[in-house]
Amino acid sequence: MSGLLDSVYTENLVSSLKMARKDFRIDMLDLSGSGIRRYKLNDYVDHLHLIEGNQSILAKIPKFRVIKKLRDLSRYAKNLPKYDILHVHFADRSWLLNVQALRKKYDRLLISIWGSDLYKASLVDRHFQKLLFSLADMISFGNPQTIEDFLGMYPRIPRSKLRLAYFGSPNIDLVRKMGNIDVSSYSSGLGIDEDLIPITIGYNNSEFQQHEKIIRSIESVGDRIPDNVLFLLPMTYGGNSKYREHIISLLKSTRFRWKVFDHFLTSEEISLMRLASKIMIQLQTTDSFSSSMRESLYAGEIVITGDWLPYGTLDEKGVFMLKVSSVEEVGEKLVYALNNLDSLKEKCKKNPEIIWELSSWEKNIQSWIDMYEDLLQKER
Repeated sequence: MSGLLDSVYTENLVSSLKMARKDFRIDMLDLSGSGIRRYKLNDYVDHLHLIEGNQSILAKIPKFRVIKKLRDLSRYAKNLPKYDILHVHFADRSWLLNVQALRKKYDRLLISIWGSDLYKASLVDRHFQKLLFSLADMISFGNPQTIEDFLGMYPRIPRSKLRLAYFGSPNIDLVRKMGNIDVSSYSSGLGIDEDLIPITIGYNNSEFQQHEKIIRSIESVGDRIPDNVLFLLPMTYGGNSKYREHIISLLKSTRFRWKVFDHFLTSEEISLMRLASKIMIQLQTTDSFSSSMRESLYAGEIVITGDWLPYGTLDEKGVFMLKVSSVEEVGEKLVYALNNLDSLKEKCKKNPEIIWELSSWEKNIQSWIDMYEDLLQKER
């Protein structure tokens, strides 16, 4: 397994696989030189192959860095054992060369699309991706709509290669366990006055969360926003500190109460935020199947999201959400939600059961196991 390893989703996939199938041998190939250490994936894998990053001055030159990394990988590959499956997470265009360097070391190639690797790919990226996808024996997706979008972009890739496999949400199990705690503990655990109405905006520090547009839309209806509303902005990863400071400066210019989280949040703190928050505003430009939003839905939050995002599966399953057609509409939609909080929360009561089926590892790990087993039986 390789690719995007610096992720709690990959960690949870591996740990869930090892619990479900102790006969699976899972090795990790970390080309970044640092990703696995953050999430302790080496606690779950059978062996970690770590190719250290190069700190030389020449390594800062993009073309030289690519050549150097490819050469290092080719040399390292000579000592790797032969694997049944090479599973690449995130279809970065660099993997077109990487899989060639590893070609004699695996029998089957599985590529997992994460979302932004497809939706935010440039024309140059797509040229390399087309070649990469043609080499894959199977390609997995976390959203049925993303499969259809993929086929629109790459119509020559056979549908028979494509599989649906949901990532379980790493915090839903924890939200479920913590749901029995006294309600007042949710807010107090985050240092929030329990008399306030917490509302979450986005879930990371990326500009694609559209924080500024959301804040300005809410500001346009500011006289109808109750004084006891507290806006929570988790901005712990993605983007950069300059972007975060810009959003903080904007918040300071408003009359609203707000709290920005700029430090790493534990799973417990994230779960407390989901349970404390009454409304989540999730209006990023593109998405595959936001785990953070699913956690909020499971926790009973009223979610305001965009009708441009590919959440058809949630609609088909009967998940209740409020939708807007543009970011500019979110201010009015938020006023509506605040004025009808109790009745809308009642409509959200059916969401947890639906989301559990779609998003818990307990319900979804078998689809990953089936995918691996089908690959092992696949003739070349």
